[in-house]
Amino acid sequence: MISIRNLWLFFRLSRPLFLLGGVLLYGLGAAILDYLGRPIDLTTYLLGQFAITSIQLMTHFLNEYIDSSADERRNRAITDIFEPGSSFKIVTASAALEKHVVDLDDEFYC
Repeated sequence: MISIRNLWLFFRLSRPLFLLGGVLLYGLGAAILDYLGRPIDLTTYLLGQFAITSIQLMTHFLNEYIDSSADERRNRAITDIFEPGSSFKIVTASAALEKHVVDLDDEFYC
């Protein structure tokens, strides 16, 4: 059974503001056609809007699917901001420089 919470999460995952942008931009194109005196067929307009929205949804969901494995591999201690850990990295780096364990030109790959 689908819960309200799952529906809400699904809705948020679809990035509704980006979908709204697609609707507005496609509508702007239709408004320009109307301004230029070109006829707009409602069925054609709705099919086009459906296609645009479907492509946007596929892109959003595929992006979330592909990024999920990268998110799981990410070293959150290094890449994310945790207080005071992220600010303490400066203290650790300063101590290493002071003890001449590292140089200013050294690079670290995490």
